[in-house]
Amino acid sequence: MRVIAVFHDNDIYSGATRSFLSNVKYLKEKGIDVYAIVPQKKGNLVEQLEYIGVKSIRGFYGGVTYRKGSNVLSTVFRYYIGVMKLLISSIWCLVVYFKFKNVKIDWVYTNTSTLYIGSQLAFMLDSKHIWHFREFGYLDQSFNRVFPMLFKYLVKKSNNIIMISNALKEFYRKEFNICDNVSMIYNDIVIENKIKKEKHDGLNVLITGTISEGKGQKLALEAMKKIKEEDIRLYIAGQVNDYAKKLIKYAKKEKITNVEFCGFVKDMNSLRSKIDIALVCSKNEAFGRTIIEDMASGILVIGNNAGAVPELISGKVGLIFKENSVNDLVEKLLFAKRNWNDMVNVINAARIYSNSFTKERCAREIYKIITQ
Repeated sequence: MRVIAVFHDNDIYSGATRSFLSNVKYLKEKGIDVYAIVPQKKGNLVEQLEYIGVKSIRGFYGGVTYRKGSNVLSTVFRYYIGVMKLLISSIWCLVVYFKFKNVKIDWVYTNTSTLYIGSQLAFMLDSKHIWHFREFGYLDQSFNRVFPMLFKYLVKKSNNIIMISNALKEFYRKEFNICDNVSMIYNDIVIENKIKKEKHDGLNVLITGTISEGKGQKLALEAMKKIKEEDIRLYIAGQVNDYAKKLIKYAKKEKITNVEFCGFVKDMNSLRSKIDIALVCSKNEAFGRTIIEDMASGILVIGNNAGAVPELISGKVGLIFKENSVNDLVEKLLFAKRNWNDMVNVINAARIYSNSFTKERCAREIYKIITQ
């Protein structure tokens, strides 16, 4: 059996890419002949694919989306760029087709809902198509789809749609009426090493991920502003972009001193070794990979009551604060500090719970779909 795996980027530090790569690796280990298509972007995914014995082709394609600009003209320009990306992707799809037209390809497996090329390629090769959705779109990543009717058509032509949470599944049911051949499968999480916790005074709090308005780092800062007299320190891990610079200025202006911007952190295990609490403040999280990683690292998770976060966190394995409420987040942080002995029981339960995401369950389900 032969499968073409279509990656959406070349960055192995991207959670979506790591999840997809682990599925591809599992298929390869099960004897599936896997070819990978990787976009021409910076990163070292190709080296990882070579390491696991998967041949790859790099090409010119990308997500068929656009973001609204500050005015009509900029929005129209961004939409035009999205249309051009669709045209370029479609042309490059022909290149891939001619490369594989004499090879029997059974499945094309596409990562993220932003790529149309996988469905197009499956149609041209007369192959089945499985499409892994990992994002809401405008709710979590502020993008809109170019030609949404084309998107709906390509979805209907696909054989299987994989959603990474019930919240995501319900969103696409309501928004695009996607109901047929849909499966909800949580991501697999690979925990490489058990973390040895460092002793320290007070409570160290972590929020990690792309620094953006949707991820809620400002909400965390506002909470720290209210409890800055407490022995609680916030660490913000994520590449320093334009929005991060705004938050740094905001922290200085508001004299929030109990916060540290860590920038991009390659060794998260080292940082997590000194963390007690992790915050998930995203306004709409489609899954929340870091939730499981933090639980497995012996960290108490406090999450926003939005998106898929409540699915993954309950009173037994973490704490939930009212949706986008700074005051309730403050209450939960102080509650955790004052009842830390009870929180240790929650942390231990969460560590056990996180094991259910580390047993290649997602990869096994994907394998079952393409071999049944």
